[in-house]
Amino acid sequence: MDNQITTADAAIFWFISLISLFIFLGIAISIWFVFFRKRDLRNKFLNTFNSLVDYLPHSRIRSEFDQFKKRYDKLYEETLAGLYKIDLAGNYLEINPTYRALLGYPSKDRKLFDKMRSPRKLYGDTAEFDQLIEKVKKKRFVSAYEVLLETKEKGLQWFSHTLKLHDNEDPPYIEGKMLDISRLKQAQSELKQAKEEAEMAGRVKTEFLANISHELRTPLNAIIGFSEIIKNEMLGPIGKDDYKEYAEDIYQSGKLLLKLINDILDVAKIESGKRELHEKILNINQVVDDSLRLLRVKASKKEIQLRNLIPTNIPGIQADELAIKQIISNLLSNAVKFTDNGGEICVSGKINKKGQFELSVKDNGIGIAQDDLKRVLIPFGQVGDITRKNEGTGLGLPIVAALSELHGGHLKLESELHKGLLAKVIFPKHRTVKMH
Repeated sequence: MDNQITTADAAIFWFISLISLFIFLGIAISIWFVFFRKRDLRNKFLNTFNSLVDYLPHSRIRSEFDQFKKRYDKLYEETLAGLYKIDLAGNYLEINPTYRALLGYPSKDRKLFDKMRSPRKLYGDTAEFDQLIEKVKKKRFVSAYEVLLETKEKGLQWFSHTLKLHDNEDPPYIEGKMLDISRLKQAQSELKQAKEEAEMAGRVKTEFLANISHELRTPLNAIIGFSEIIKNEMLGPIGKDDYKEYAEDIYQSGKLLLKLINDILDVAKIESGKRELHEKILNINQVVDDSLRLLRVKASKKEIQLRNLIPTNIPGIQADELAIKQIISNLLSNAVKFTDNGGEICVSGKINKKGQFELSVKDNGIGIAQDDLKRVLIPFGQVGDITRKNEGTGLGLPIVAALSELHGGHLKLESELHKGLLAKVIFPKHRTVKMH
């Protein structure tokens, strides 16, 4: 039984093979006939095959191109910027919907097209349009060109243009982008006006302080002078010691008030730009010694040690001597005022890594909280009850900062509450002078 099945399978195999051979021979003869006997049929076949081969990749590329074009068209129409093209004569070739909307014209409004035939009418200054075209031709690219254009309802409005010349095209054209900057211009105008008003108010305040200070100085000097005569009994004894104490109080209060007036005058001069610098080369050690000498009596009453740690070979500084003395005096007075009995105040100086002249005054007094460091640099700025318990006007450090800036430098404060204060006045490198 197995042998019969095997023989039948073999017969079927040979029969199928024979049929396949005849089919292959038929196809081969047909191809030979088409290519070598019928040239027209051969050409049609090859053309059809080639077109099919070419169509497959080109259809994919075409589809991708169509998708890209749709995205580009959508971006062109929906962008927030007005886009346009103009020829080199200044005639518009193309605009996007945003350009039309920025000018306030609906898509079907003929008035815009009437103006587009003569685009110069859109400009508040028609000559400016021609100047802009010539500028683009010359520079090829113009950015953020601000110009007034006439809109349908709001009249002349500010717009910013960015334009690029495409002179490698045939015909050449200019491509532009337009943004509405009317609100920005309005904000700038309001800011400028507010700044001018603030400067005017500042000048009025400064002039008022200067005038009233001058008016107060004359009678105040008389009060100080007469009270000094009385307390020193220059014209004879005054009888009761109480009167002498009262005269002393009047004298000290007058001196304090005079210092306040002088500080106000200094601030007024600096703010008004009337404080002039009379510069010369200074030996900083000598200036510091002079300032320390004036404060030793006041410091000794609180048993405060004053030390000059500035090296003797330190370079000189090109500066105004009176201004530098005032800077050092104010820093030292401030340090003595806020340093407890038995404290120490050190003055040091050096040339830092940047070549700048750095003058420092350090104390171990009550210090200033980090949050209050900026406040003490504001005129009349005082911090809490601590400063109010000590005599002061709140002008010492602001004057130091102002005089430092007048020299091109700046004041830097480093402090923590109850850990003392380090005040650094840093002058620019060009003020450092080698001493011979």
